[in-house]
Amino acid sequence: MRNFHRPFTAFAPVLLGALAGIAILPAAAQEEPSNAASAAPSAPSAQGETPKAQQNYWGFGLGYVFNKIPLSMSTFNVPISDLWYSHIFGDPAEKIRVAGTLGFYGFSLVIPVPRTSFDLYYGKPTEDIQFKGGVGGFYDVAVGGHGGIDGEVGVVVKNRVDISFMAVPLGTDSRRSYSEFLGLESKEEAKQDYEDLHHHYVQLPYFAVKLGLRF
Repeated sequence: MRNFHRPFTAFAPVLLGALAGIAILPAAAQEEPSNAASAAPSAPSAQGETPKAQQNYWGFGLGYVFNKIPLSMSTFNVPISDLWYSHIFGDPAEKIRVAGTLGFYGFSLVIPVPRTSFDLYYGKPTEDIQFKGGVGGFYDVAVGGHGGIDGEVGVVVKNRVDISFMAVPLGTDSRRSYSEFLGLESKEEAKQDYEDLHHHYVQLPYFAVKLGLRF
């Protein structure tokens, strides 16, 4: 089975290791005190106020898509990128917040797939850990045909590192093999894969683990 999974299965451990490295960097940067801060007396913030919470966020992340465990049995394995913009409705400093999100998934990191979602956050932005969940949808306008409804759950660490698990239970199949579109297999091989997958290019449901940074 070559449809968009053989070339990337060996790449999964490397990508997941890179994701872990992304998570460590912001935490280390925040924990290291500056010399100027340690030398000066700790002055209270203006009138004891906490920093103003952000109303809008940009974010970028990487992840990995699969539809079976172990990955060697998966028929849809591909690295994914995620670029998004979120707007918090109402007071962004509240403990429970609702956000609207627009962005792009990048299948194989570069194939643009527009996506939108509504997200719920539990935990104030000043807390070390916030919990999140969301429901959204996407549609592939580059290759065409593949779209779906997705749900996400995860956590936000120090209001910066976004860790999410995504599931796509419902959707439509692609009109073309992603592997053939990317030049990873011939049309004949793509046709054979389509037959082997019982007339599917993308088998549902599939899942993804993602790690990103918010700015």
